[in-house]
Amino acid sequence: MDIDLSSNNNRRLIIYALPVVALICIAGLAMTSEAALLDFEGPGQYDDYTSAYDMEYYELGTTLTIRKEGGGDRDYIKLGFLSLNDVVTVNIDQSANASNQVHYWVENPNRFPIYYYQYNGLPANPIFSFNFAAIINGPYFIYHAQGLGTTIINMTIERVPIDPPPPDKDTNNIPSARRTLVDGQTVRENAGLPWDPSDFYVIDIQPSASTNKYLSIDISIEVDTKLQWEIYDTVGITRPSLSYTQDLLLIGDSNLAQKRITVAGDHIFRIWMIEGYGQYNLTVSILSYPNDQNNNVDEATTVMDNAVETGDVNYTFDWQDFYEIYLDADQPLWVTVTPVNGPVDLYILDQFLNQKAASRIPDMAVDRINAWEPASEGLYYIVVEAVYEAPKWENPPTVDYTLNVWINFAPTPRSGIGHLKNYHLDEDTIDNDYNVTLLFEDEDGDVLMYALDMSYNNILIDIQLEDDNTLRIEPVKDASDFKVQIIINATDPHELSTNFTVWIWVDPVNDGPYVDMEEGPFDVTMGEDLVKSGVNVTKAFRDVDDDYGTWTFEVTTTEHIHVGLDEDTWLATFTPLSQDWSGIATFLVNCTDKGGEKAQITFTIDMKQINDPPVIRKYIPLQVMDEEATFFIDLEDYEGGVVFEDIELSPLSYKFDNDGDIIASISGSVITFTGSTDFTGFFSELIIWAEDDLGAKSETMTLSFTVNDINDPPELELILLTATVQEDEGVTFLQDVYYKYSDEDSDPLGVIWNWYVDDDKVPPEQVADKYAYEYVPPITAEKDRTVLVRLEVIDGEHTNETQWTVSVTNLNVNPDKPVFTHDTTITVFKEGEKIIFSASGTDLDGDDLTYKWFLDELEEVGTGATVELKNVKKGEHKITVVVSDGSTTNSEDFSFHVKKKDEGSTPGFEGAYVALALIGVVTLLTVLRRRQ
Repeated sequence: MDIDLSSNNNRRLIIYALPVVALICIAGLAMTSEAALLDFEGPGQYDDYTSAYDMEYYELGTTLTIRKEGGGDRDYIKLGFLSLNDVVTVNIDQSANASNQVHYWVENPNRFPIYYYQYNGLPANPIFSFNFAAIINGPYFIYHAQGLGTTIINMTIERVPIDPPPPDKDTNNIPSARRTLVDGQTVRENAGLPWDPSDFYVIDIQPSASTNKYLSIDISIEVDTKLQWEIYDTVGITRPSLSYTQDLLLIGDSNLAQKRITVAGDHIFRIWMIEGYGQYNLTVSILSYPNDQNNNVDEATTVMDNAVETGDVNYTFDWQDFYEIYLDADQPLWVTVTPVNGPVDLYILDQFLNQKAASRIPDMAVDRINAWEPASEGLYYIVVEAVYEAPKWENPPTVDYTLNVWINFAPTPRSGIGHLKNYHLDEDTIDNDYNVTLLFEDEDGDVLMYALDMSYNNILIDIQLEDDNTLRIEPVKDASDFKVQIIINATDPHELSTNFTVWIWVDPVNDGPYVDMEEGPFDVTMGEDLVKSGVNVTKAFRDVDDDYGTWTFEVTTTEHIHVGLDEDTWLATFTPLSQDWSGIATFLVNCTDKGGEKAQITFTIDMKQINDPPVIRKYIPLQVMDEEATFFIDLEDYEGGVVFEDIELSPLSYKFDNDGDIIASISGSVITFTGSTDFTGFFSELIIWAEDDLGAKSETMTLSFTVNDINDPPELELILLTATVQEDEGVTFLQDVYYKYSDEDSDPLGVIWNWYVDDDKVPPEQVADKYAYEYVPPITAEKDRTVLVRLEVIDGEHTNETQWTVSVTNLNVNPDKPVFTHDTTITVFKEGEKIIFSASGTDLDGDDLTYKWFLDELEEVGTGATVELKNVKKGEHKITVVVSDGSTTNSEDFSFHVKKKDEGSTPGFEGAYVALALIGVVTLLTVLRRRQ
């Protein structure tokens, strides 16, 4: 939209908008580095290279919080300080909006993308990182784009200089140096992150109307290496698209299988590293498919029992293949078709092409028709049909398949063998007597093959099928009282199979308890004259039967120590029998299981001498202090004595806990106390104690404090330093916009607020709101100027102030009405007389003035402060002077009368003048005629 800025109204709008723009700019400067990238303006804030967020060096390692809006919001971050071989790590935390999709990529100084990552939302980890290297000098750009929704991203960027850099891994890392691929030939390449960001390849693919081409990509990578690839054609494209959304471009992070190619010519592959630094194998395969035969009944291929046929079908060219077979009534027909490259379906039709059976398993599954039996003998058709399955198979490839056809009865489980279905053996027994051939029978008399289905996966028993078709069953030592289910499969030569489910039971045999020596050491340490409880003296006992509930225990008692064992918890309590005794003693613990089997442990007791803790000698009374004051107490010299004492005279150290509103610190024996900011009142949550050189603690002492209130001065904090306002308009110094005010302990009604303009106090009646004073600059002749607005706050005891610089923009006003400076008492002039008018103008702004003169409002007759009129016709007239300051005008009128020259002289003279004129004319005409 075109906007005319020449009009007065539009100029006034611009002047009005300038303060708002200034406020926005100042607010932007006040943002912290952590919030510097918040996208307050919505999509389009940093949307190209010229408007990229220019990251400063000091912002490395600082979390940048980015808010992205939906609808294609994209931002560029410029890293203009990178040097050759610098490695950059970008850490992303998108957990605040983990379901939203965001694209991230890095572009080098040539605007070429060297790294791309697409976060698709959960279940992918929303906290991830990537890195890249500066392989050429110049600014790099991190570009991120948003689809739908609102996303908060926390991004941290770090830089590590590397000198010297690793050598280049290859040369094909730009499109012009791409390597030519050969169909089916494997290329091994270094992925090269971060100094080899991309590998480029090209292959020519030529599909035609009679031959389809299908492209497959197989990439095998090393452990901890992750690659991403893209394919694009070269029609008008010399590198990947900046937007990744508009060109014929395919991006993936896994192998590509049988993609139909419809555009002939070169196709370029780009491969780059996402994670790791390894190598990969790339194999590109192109499938070409011509048409084939047996597509209908007339071309059907004849098959018989045990037939194996191979073929291929394509949904576009030869939709289905026909095979014919002659069957007797009730003959079981078995058919399987194994597809490769794509899906197929399997059908059986009678001689009239009526469908009799079908298998339509989707995707690459094997289709089967098992044991279909015709009601009557005759010719039947087996049909393999290519399948169109959207969306996965929207461009169906050629499907190679193998067709197996046979006529056969499947083996069946034998009846009357219940003793083999539930088979028992004792614990720790190896059994070889189970014969699996007794489980099955086959109507065809085929020799069956047997297999053990190992899906039971039980770690307590090993079951193997031996070559003589018997089971070798071996439970793990001491494992018992359990059963496992196994399945025996029987398969005939045509791979028709059945199975039989068997339960193997392992019956328990009692095992005695034993001692696990790894649970040692078997000793107890305790102090003299103390009772020690809760000691587990039975945890080292084990029993493979797990019959702990049947155990009983016995313990012995020593000469100096009584050993008691709780019957419910099996925990021991040791009680000294001799005061002040210390030394070594032993006792026994005996364990007996339900079968009377026993185990025993010998324990040693080490009774040690005990160090006595310090004691309190003097208590510290209530301490009184001023708000935020500091004082100290020497615990070893307090009022002529010590607070704590050790009876062994060991050196003491001092500790404290639960400091809060009173902050404590200890240096040696001196403890220092400081009141927290603004805290007053009573505090009694700080405790102190002493410890001797062996760590023995005294009882704790609770200290109490009374903190007296001390008046705090008011606090003023500037938010904005300057303001801009136009004359006769107001700027309001709002709290929390231009300044912050706080006073912890003053009555708001008792605080005095004074406002000053250029040190002149503003009268109270001119301050409508003392917290939000509105300053309205008067209109003066002075041009743009500055004034100082100052705020002074007094709480009765303290004074604080702050001030702002206010830029006052001049407001243009109309010039004053001009004043005529000629003799205005003369208002009548004679015709033909020279008439002079003059005027003087004044302007409050002091602008230079221009003058224009108009006669009778319409005719412009002069400029300047004076105008001279000649030949003014007789009659009533008005002279108008218009004064202008270049933008606005003002005017004044002066009325006057012009009369004839002889108006007011002797009558009859006019007639005489006319008669004389006529006489002259007649005379002249007469002379002229005579000359003729």
